[in-house]
Amino acid sequence: MVCSQKKLNLAYSVKPGLISLVALLLGGFLLVGCESQDGVSDKGLHFEKIPIINVVQEVVEDDNVQEIADIVIDDTNIFEFVTLGQYLGIEYYFITATPVTEEQIDEWIFENMSQSGVVVQITDRAAEFGDTVIIDFEGFHNGVPFERGSAEGVDLQIGSNLFIPGFEEQIIGHYTGDEFDIHLTFPDDYFEPSLAGEDVVFRINLISINAQAVPELTDEMVQEHLGMDSVEEYRFMLREQMDAERISNAENEMRNQVWGAIVNNATVSTIPESEVELRIERALMRYYFYAMMYSIEIEELFELFFGMTYDEFVENNLRIEAINSVESDLVVRAIAVQEGISLSDEEFEEMVAQLVIDMNFENVEQFFEINSEHVVRISLLFEKVLEFVMERAVQI
Repeated sequence: MVCSQKKLNLAYSVKPGLISLVALLLGGFLLVGCESQDGVSDKGLHFEKIPIINVVQEVVEDDNVQEIADIVIDDTNIFEFVTLGQYLGIEYYFITATPVTEEQIDEWIFENMSQSGVVVQITDRAAEFGDTVIIDFEGFHNGVPFERGSAEGVDLQIGSNLFIPGFEEQIIGHYTGDEFDIHLTFPDDYFEPSLAGEDVVFRINLISINAQAVPELTDEMVQEHLGMDSVEEYRFMLREQMDAERISNAENEMRNQVWGAIVNNATVSTIPESEVELRIERALMRYYFYAMMYSIEIEELFELFFGMTYDEFVENNLRIEAINSVESDLVVRAIAVQEGISLSDEEFEEMVAQLVIDMNFENVEQFFEINSEHVVRISLLFEKVLEFVMERAVQI
């Protein structure tokens, strides 16, 4: 289904350092906050767009990692599992945040105005790059339909690269109502062995062509939606906020240098399977959320966007992310014990309350329906530990 109009998105939101660091430590396991029913959050006009996530596969050498389901790690036995290396006086390179340019502000405004444009149906020309088409398709291998090779009413933006190479490009030049064949060769590394490197034909029915009419940004528009006087004032606000985000990103990159070295210097002998499974479970909640937004099953999401089955994606991606996350958590806890750094209940409640506000949850209870209190508590402790080691790091 194609929406007739999208919500106007003018707000530019810079997340505070706390949230960006928590999100970094959790590997994105914190979900975005909740929106109101009309798609606009309670905080201004910020509209949360659901991204298509590009997950890079990694290979983890875990021969030395003993996964035990029933182990309990607390402050009294943390050093049975973690041997700290150097964590004070870590050297890091200074990163300069480059100021945003007028062209980059223009690009940001155009992209967000494009998302806010009215979607119109095209009837007087053929499909072009950037158009969103609705198609039915059926795939044939050696003249026989193959499994999971057909669908109806698929909403596809040409140029999104969601389908195998050559699929989207061959829709260009066709008109609404056209029925035609697309001839393709599956990649040699395609996840389905029976189709890898094989020639196939997709029979296409082009139901409709849709494009966005991008509205012009005017003084009246920013007055109505942001309470500002002019586009000039809006651009000035964007510059300040985009520059602030770049400074924050540069600071986080320097922190990443230091923390990455600290984790590499440490030795983690045991990673509890229960901790790993907890993070996998929370990560899957995020992907179930994405699947719901795309109105597909989670198995289809993994196959469509990552070319993997459910089990392959969990083992090759989520488990690796979870192991890395738990390893980092254990190092955090070991340094906290070594240096006497703690997070009081009062600090925890205050920081969670701020997260609830900044991430647009309705209340603390809703926040913890999605996020593990255990993981969040360690993540917030990480902020204090990181501040401690950064104060003692050496810029080179």
